[in-house]
Amino acid sequence: GDTVVTENVAILTFLGRKFPEAGLFPDPAGGVSDIECLSDLSFVASTLHPIVTRIRMAPFFAGPAAAQAVWDAGATAMDPFFALIDNRLAERRWWYGDQWAVIDGYLNWVFFRVAGAGYDTSRFPAFAAHAQACAQRPSIQRALGIERAQEEVLAARGLLFVGIDVIDGNLTEINVTSPTCFQESRTVSTGRT
Repeated sequence: GDTVVTENVAILTFLGRKFPEAGLFPDPAGGVSDIECLSDLSFVASTLHPIVTRIRMAPFFAGPAAAQAVWDAGATAMDPFFALIDNRLAERRWWYGDQWAVIDGYLNWVFFRVAGAGYDTSRFPAFAAHAQACAQRPSIQRALGIERAQEEVLAARGLLFVGIDVIDGNLTEINVTSPTCFQESRTVSTGRT
């Protein structure tokens, strides 16, 4: 239809219901309810995702002198949540047990983004093993291949590559930033270039 679906939890739920054969959500017969899945995805979207942004994009929250303080605050805020995730994953292969679910992909994104920003993930061996297991999944490898292929195309257009979303082998979203856009945003917010 003409309905536009936004926000990670809604998009993932929509896709899980539209394509149940993709196995994005665990089989309810296994004891995991829809509400538990929504709660867990919301935890990642509402709690972890904003902290990731502070770690990964600290310069966008503060000037150069304060960016490290933003990063440090983000890392400190992330520590107890990584410990919680690590403890849970120490007892099981995937978030819900033996079967991969879309939350595993979302958690992998969290791990990948903060590790790439210098956050010390070595303190969380079960979460690190989970990230390695995710990286071995053919769907993850396909998505990363599509991402790599798009980097040069975007760079040639003057866009700084941030990330993409790939669902079922299809490119569904490209998140890019433009140096011009940042300059314009800075001018609007500060009144100077």
